[in-house]
Amino acid sequence: MIDASTMAIAQFQGLRVPQYELFLKERLSLTAEADLRRRDRHCNFEPWGIPFGESHLDSLTKLFRKLPADTQERFRNGLVDTFRHATQAEFSADGISGLIYLIGMTKSPAGLESFCVVLGSGSWGKAHPELFYDALSALYMFPSSTATYRGVRSLATSGCFPDKFVFDACAIMVRSSPLRWLDDLRDLSVRFDRLIERIDRSNSDAERNSLAEKERKLARSLKQYVPLADIARALERLDPTRSMEGRLLRRLLGQSGTLTLEGSEDDQYHIVDRADPGRRTRASLGPQVLLAALKWRLIRRSHPGWPSAGMQDHIVAAALRRLASVEGARPTEAPPLAEAT
Repeated sequence: MIDASTMAIAQFQGLRVPQYELFLKERLSLTAEADLRRRDRHCNFEPWGIPFGESHLDSLTKLFRKLPADTQERFRNGLVDTFRHATQAEFSADGISGLIYLIGMTKSPAGLESFCVVLGSGSWGKAHPELFYDALSALYMFPSSTATYRGVRSLATSGCFPDKFVFDACAIMVRSSPLRWLDDLRDLSVRFDRLIERIDRSNSDAERNSLAEKERKLARSLKQYVPLADIARALERLDPTRSMEGRLLRRLLGQSGTLTLEGSEDDQYHIVDRADPGRRTRASLGPQVLLAALKWRLIRRSHPGWPSAGMQDHIVAAALRRLASVEGARPTEAPPLAEAT
């Protein structure tokens, strides 16, 4: 004999996309929030074999997982349609946050594009900027892929995206498309610069400490996801006179960094994994990076006494000549930065 929950699931499987949209709207809209009795009725998932008392979002996720693959796809489409069609007259920010969470939990592919449409250039992002953090949390639930990368990049470069979440967005971009990390850092440079400038003006130790921790986390993400050889190649074109590039260079190679830059008497350089010194690769330093590395004492000597004063003068002179040969070269002095903590 077929039990009642199995029959209920079978009936639920027969719904079309618009019916799934209505089903979700009934459980997450303002009307459902205002009418507690109606909410209790619509958040009771016992007919589908899900015990009462779970949060309605967890119950919806469990119900989704009981569905076969083809029905899951219709449910996902109904979910994204609910998100795209949601108005502030019908939903609260909590209701939208719930929809965003479900998009992440159900890995809805169409949801990756919808975040930019609904939040990045829509009224929800302007009225409730905290929803961007919910969207980034949902994006983090998706597997690393080109689609995930495009979703987070379009969100992070959208008009309404808050600068305070730029580190979180960049970390997901590094994980999803690690070989583009330096290009992405530059594409987001205006957001990084505005955030750093605001924190510097605030004179808040708490905010400065938070910024330092975000920089360290981003440096750890680079070490985790970007091949060492690609980090080494990036040192040829990385520009430490750009605020965020200089700060990240110090987080990577400074005293408490995840990597080490090692130099030798024959003017050769290697990037070395601080935790695993056997993991190393040769690096060709751009002139700006070399000058900054000498100025900030980022180069670990391969033997005592290197570089001597004469050798250092030679290295600096060679770097300056290389820099002068580049058309439109940037200033030779890297900007002063606070010591990494």
